[in-house]
Amino acid sequence: MAERDAQIATVDRRTLGVWAGVMLVLGAAFVRAMCSYDPFPWWEADPFRFAPPISGLTPTSGLAMDGLVLLGAGLVLGCSRRGPGRIAACLIAIGLGVISFHAATNMETVTDGASIAASVAAMAAVWAASSVPGVRRVVLGAALGFGVMLAAGGAQEVLIEHPRTVESFQQTRESFYQAKGWDPAGPEAAMYEERLSHPNPTGPFGLTNVLATFAGASAVGLLGVALSGGWNRSSRLAMIAGAAASGWALLATGSKGGVGAAALAGLVVAVSANLRPAWIGRAALAASIGVVLAVFARGLLGDGVGELSLLFRSQYQIGTVSIWAEHPIVGTGPGLFQDAYTRLKPAGAPEDVTSAHSVFFDWVGVLGVGGLGFVAALILGWTRRSEPGSEERPTMSRRTLGRLVGGVVAAAVVAAALTQRETMGLEGALALLAGAVGWGTVGIWIAAGTGRVGNAALAASAVALIHGQLDVTAVWSVSAPLWGVLIGLGVGCLRTEPTGRSRWMVIGTLGCVLSVLVWRGSALMRWERGLNDAADWASRIAAVRLEAVFEGEPGLARAAETLGEWLGTGVPARPDAVEAALEEASLIAHDDAADGLREALRARPTHSGTRAALGRVLAAMAMRDQTRAPQKSARFWDEVVASAEAGTDQAPWDAGTWSWLGRAYELRSRAAVDPAAWLGRAAEAWTEADRLTPQDPGSAARLAGVLWELGREAEARDWAGEALQRDDALVLDPRRRLSARDRASMERLARGIP
Repeated sequence: MAERDAQIATVDRRTLGVWAGVMLVLGAAFVRAMCSYDPFPWWEADPFRFAPPISGLTPTSGLAMDGLVLLGAGLVLGCSRRGPGRIAACLIAIGLGVISFHAATNMETVTDGASIAASVAAMAAVWAASSVPGVRRVVLGAALGFGVMLAAGGAQEVLIEHPRTVESFQQTRESFYQAKGWDPAGPEAAMYEERLSHPNPTGPFGLTNVLATFAGASAVGLLGVALSGGWNRSSRLAMIAGAAASGWALLATGSKGGVGAAALAGLVVAVSANLRPAWIGRAALAASIGVVLAVFARGLLGDGVGELSLLFRSQYQIGTVSIWAEHPIVGTGPGLFQDAYTRLKPAGAPEDVTSAHSVFFDWVGVLGVGGLGFVAALILGWTRRSEPGSEERPTMSRRTLGRLVGGVVAAAVVAAALTQRETMGLEGALALLAGAVGWGTVGIWIAAGTGRVGNAALAASAVALIHGQLDVTAVWSVSAPLWGVLIGLGVGCLRTEPTGRSRWMVIGTLGCVLSVLVWRGSALMRWERGLNDAADWASRIAAVRLEAVFEGEPGLARAAETLGEWLGTGVPARPDAVEAALEEASLIAHDDAADGLREALRARPTHSGTRAALGRVLAAMAMRDQTRAPQKSARFWDEVVASAEAGTDQAPWDAGTWSWLGRAYELRSRAAVDPAAWLGRAAEAWTEADRLTPQDPGSAARLAGVLWELGREAEARDWAGEALQRDDALVLDPRRRLSARDRASMERLARGIP
């Protein structure tokens, strides 16, 4: 009897361990999904001119959320007796090992690698935990109710936030582009303004297609719950209302792929459930593979057909195959896809993307054999026979299950409110509150209900699986862990197997990833602290600048008073005097900014954005002291050049580092006795940058201009002709072509006319 009691206690401890791990995974995944992400905080634009407050997670806090997902997954796998199975566990361990390798050897792979690891870990955790009665209901309730939150936030975006954003942009257009460093007539500005013209909701993800994945999964899943047995009339009506709200959010995104994935997943699961219930998973997998084949077939048709989105995706597939052929063992590394794709993409492909827009290709391209392991594990999970089973007797009371969902919702909403507290207005707060109420109500109702949920869970997961072959949801930092939760929910409805000792391989590699993240995370913290210190005075100057420009005479007077206190002199409340004082204060603040950026660069020397930001600040200081302190100015110029040259040693794969080196040489030439020597170096650096971006007309045009300035007219004409040929090849996306002014300039140079 004592032995039996001990066995029961052991089982209970294991079950509690599984629940604790699941709640940790869900909480971290939903916090990640509710908070936007800023990969280069404070310095994405010039903070001296445009410095909005941080309203989301930064790389350090995002890394912490991914680490919590990994920790929760390890707890689940350590306590669960069933799960992915021995073969799948070994395959997952291989992929996690490759991520650990990249994170340990290249700082620039850490954040994206952590998100991929968190996605796969969340999948494995929910997959294993689904064998515990009640887990499926809690996960499904939280996942499906999330669509109601997205609908509430989407309505606020479309009806209130978007018109205000457009109005603000129109007022600050010039300063915005100056802060970004964009040409108002260039392709970046054209693409930004085109996106701004469409009032589609993006949610915290920043991308309409990513929001469409979760809105579609919620709409299909809630409809599936409403049509399943065991629910009363009021429950069905609530689920239908939630499905309608999520469906509106899906349609509002304008995502054709999202709508198609939702429709296809619902159809496949509905037909399979009636004809071959045991084959639902296989049918969903076949549908996702069919989508991949359809994209490939669209590529064979070429550009003679008007539809372009699938054609572009076929180009991503071809480029990814070239990337994998070049890096077959460990891939190019998470976060480095764009550098490799820009160099290896098919001729005429206009886009330089950060993702293959297909989870299978994404994993393989950045992780090589590790990605193949992830793909194989996913396929193994979806090819198992369906065992929907029932959850009528969970180990916890239904009230407790509902409270668990409420806890997840509360954690995610509070995190979103805290990160957005400086930018959230009254309307945003009300939308967040309304969304939280809807999310919690639907989620708790499902978790505490008695109706069937197996097929609804499979349908929602199938949406994520299918749309994962068309977009970036599975590898986007904000959404990847939650995508993994949805996939794990689906495969958890299928047959699970004893994992035995093989689960310790996964736990061990999870531990490796976590160890590397802790190590790299300390460097990221120092990097962010340096960026924050560097932007302190810069952001104050930007705030005074906006006050002086947009708040009329009272704002101008306050700005003059503030600037007078900073500079220790009187500043007249006139626009010209305030602008001059702003420039003077800005130049003084550059010293503090340079110190902070130096600290940031020491912590993260491979980050090209930080290096370029430091270079711009140092160049401004050098030009400031050029007449009044020439020796000091020369030291700043030397640091600009030395820092840019070091960047190409730290990150030779990054075209941005070579481009910045060319820019640094060009800036140096303006203060040199012999500018031609520096311009010659600039031409060499830009030639290397062009080698890494061989289809970019802009890099060829830049080379043509500097070569003409050097008097190398024959070479300049050749590069101008090359720029025009590349520009002509971008017929599929006119937004990425040269501006009318730049094209006219290249046409003149190609004829030998300056």
